[in-house]
Amino acid sequence: MRKKHAPGNDRTGALGITRRDVLAIGAVAATSLYLPSGLIRSARAQSSGVQYNQTVIGQLPDFYISPTGTGSASAGGTAANPWSIAMLNDATARSRYAGKVVGLMNGTYNLLQILGMPVAGGWWGTNRLMVVAGTASAPTIIVSQTPQGAVIYGARNEIHAANSSLDWGASLMGPDGGGAGITFDGIHFTASNYRSISNYGPDGTGVDNFTVRNCLFDDQSFITCQTPGKNSCHFYSEGKNHIYVQNSRFVGGGAPSDQNRHASIQFYAPTTDTLVEYCTVIADPQGAGNLVYWKEPGHMSPVCRYCFLDRSESATSYMGSTIMMDGQTTSRTASIDFHHNIMIAGSQHPNIWRSYGGNAGVWNIYNNTILGDWSSLGNMAEMYAGSPVQTNIHHNIFWPSKGGGNYADAAVYSTAALGTMDYNNYPSSVSFHAGDLSSGVTYTSLAAWRSASGADGHSIQQNPQFVATGSESAYYQLASSSPLKTLGAGGTELGAWSGATQVGASFGGGTVLVLPDPPHITSVS
Repeated sequence: MRKKHAPGNDRTGALGITRRDVLAIGAVAATSLYLPSGLIRSARAQSSGVQYNQTVIGQLPDFYISPTGTGSASAGGTAANPWSIAMLNDATARSRYAGKVVGLMNGTYNLLQILGMPVAGGWWGTNRLMVVAGTASAPTIIVSQTPQGAVIYGARNEIHAANSSLDWGASLMGPDGGGAGITFDGIHFTASNYRSISNYGPDGTGVDNFTVRNCLFDDQSFITCQTPGKNSCHFYSEGKNHIYVQNSRFVGGGAPSDQNRHASIQFYAPTTDTLVEYCTVIADPQGAGNLVYWKEPGHMSPVCRYCFLDRSESATSYMGSTIMMDGQTTSRTASIDFHHNIMIAGSQHPNIWRSYGGNAGVWNIYNNTILGDWSSLGNMAEMYAGSPVQTNIHHNIFWPSKGGGNYADAAVYSTAALGTMDYNNYPSSVSFHAGDLSSGVTYTSLAAWRSASGADGHSIQQNPQFVATGSESAYYQLASSSPLKTLGAGGTELGAWSGATQVGASFGGGTVLVLPDPPHITSVS
């Protein structure tokens, strides 16, 4: 059905644009940025002759790091005398780079060679590279010279070969803990063990206002676990607010030593304003549990949008959903938004799995393309406890189906809590469920569901007619002849590509993405 994926301080700059303006920008070219006003090229970059991925328009980094850097903490850090990446941990260097832009020159940073062997343990957030925060308005920015050109190499296999009994859980890089304001931009994280990034410091704290964008995550595999239940992942953030993961790619993750108790992206409650957008997350055939995971009750305003989430090739069964809500919040005013995503389930869990307690608030699930083999537990399940105030499910494409599984193609906690459920496309064999895991009623036709719920009056059951060319998200654009191109309210298109120019990550090889200015959260019902 699908094509194989390819590898894949408000300081004002010379153009009078503040850093906060620039924080809204996604993928960037090496020396130029595309804004609505047109192509902008930094005069300073042109005159200097240095090719650099400029996060601050018109300004090169304040400090430089090189794979071979030897500059001192107090005097180094220049382009001519760059630091070693180990200086991110140095107290003197930290006092200099906090709230500034630190450029990572292209090349591989082998953390085993640079930092030596990791210590045992460190499950709750010890990072091998501990980055000090700036402020919300002047974050510390660690940016690769060119997108994905700076490679943070964790040397997991080499460490394991040198000491197979070492059970270590340090992430490769992350906040030092405390404060607010860090951005990682365009970095390639690879060969990590427990986690690649952990926003949860050694004293039990992380940072607010933490952004990860334009980054590539691959080859994470937790192979050293000796005590199970460790929540490994590529990216982890716990108990912090305004955490954004943007325009990044996650492939090849798992926890073979921990029953594949794994998530590619995980937020642990309580949180407010957490966002995953324009990301590509692809499960490894032998790894990956949940792809995007909000764990435990207490999440306010989580959003996942414009993402390509593919779990179709995973052979693991542990907690294997594309989006997993382990419990949102008991707040009756909170909202959750999943929209403009392409989700491809494996055969173990639904695409959206809403489990355990705390599903209050308003749920908005719209303009998604929802695919795959969900024959075990259904496709989109709203189960367990915690009746929501309202659930809105509209303008989605559900396709195909193997009979709906145990809990149907689309399940809701109750018909009484339905808001807008309409303008959806379903397969010819479809089922709906109203109720929790142990009770409720299943309806095995669209007509029966309409009669019982009063919903889906404009919904149809048609082959979507995907273009079926290209790879990843492009494969699931609608052909011009598709009946779903104009089925939506006001003649709009159904599915993830409705009004979208990008779904999934793009690393600058085409359209340059301009993200909205924070706050990002909008709620559409």
